[in-house]
Parts: sequence; structure tokens; C-alpha cells
Amino acid sequence: MTWLLVLNLVGLLLAVLLVFESFRRTPMWRRPEKSASPRQRRWLGVALIFIVAGNTVTVLNISGRTNLGLLSFGLVGLGLVALVTGLVKGPTDEELERRARLLDQRG
Repeated sequence: MTWLLVLNLVGLLLAVLLVFESFRRTPMWRRPEKSASPRQRRWLGVALIFIVAGNTVTVLNISGRTNLGLLSFGLVGLGLVALVTGLVKGPTDEELERRARLLDQRG
């Protein structure tokens, strides 16, 4: 069970880094015109944080280290809400204009 807890904590760290990366002007990967908008990446990162945190609490519950069963369901539920919100919201008009300018510069 310890390796599962470590894996969840690594996943949580990566999700936090994903959210911090979404505040950069351009993403770290090569094709920003094909990627999700920063706002969407932020929402999806927050969803990952909640889901992985809920999974971590679940692992702690299973191993008997804590008794927070409802917290794990709540965190996973919040993660699913953030995931749907990120998919529905889409990019802002400013992000769409910036993406169009970027494509014009390359085009």
C-alpha cells in the first residue's frame, strides 16, 4: 500500500505543476495552437488535483491510517465537477484572439 500512496502523491505533484504551467503565456510543448487554452488546462489541472487527492484519501482509508470515507467521495465529486466545467467553459475571446494572432505570425 505504501507504493500506491507514493504514486498518488507523485500524481498530485504533477497535477499541481500542470496548474502552475497553465499560467505561462505559451505552453511548454511545441504546438500551442493545437493545445487546450490556458483556462481549460487550469480547470483540468484542478480536476486532476481533486481526483488524485480523493484517491489518496481512499488509499489511506483502505490501509486503515484514517477514517475519512466521505471526504474521498467529496474530493472525487469536486474533481468531476471541475472536469465538466473545464470542458464546457472553453477558451475566452482573448485566448481565441491570441491563438489567431499566433497562427497568423506562423502562417
